[in-house]
Amino acid sequence: MTDHHCAYCDHFPAQVSDDTIDHFGPKGDERFYLLAYEWTNLYSGCADCQKVKNEQYDDALLRPDSDDFSFERYFTYDYDHHKIEVRGDASTADQDCAATTIRIFGLNRQGLTDARRHAWERYIGKHPAAINLLDFPYRFMFEL
Repeated sequence: MTDHHCAYCDHFPAQVSDDTIDHFGPKGDERFYLLAYEWTNLYSGCADCQKVKNEQYDDALLRPDSDDFSFERYFTYDYDHHKIEVRGDASTADQDCAATTIRIFGLNRQGLTDARRHAWERYIGKHPAAINLLDFPYRFMFEL
């Protein structure tokens, strides 16, 4: 479903043991006890995103598999600093969802911005015919 990418930051898990399952609605929160093993509450995520998220939850948190989700609706990408930013012309509700998602998953933590920069540098050095976006993490950088 995620093409072996983290459902949240879109990085390839570093190794098989890093590719883990996240409970979107935290299993330690009594509001989500009955969803602990529901497919709709489980996402493939990297250990780093899960560590940052921990047991945090907010109703404004974006679900990566929502039918109406698109990166462009909520976010923009800063190619100078390799950060994900809240889309300035989005609705107030969409801006709140984007800001909440960036905060809870730590989507602009230093390791991610560095890794995005490295992926971008690798991407721009390839011949266009040799590019398969599934071979890259952070695909949202290339699809705009």
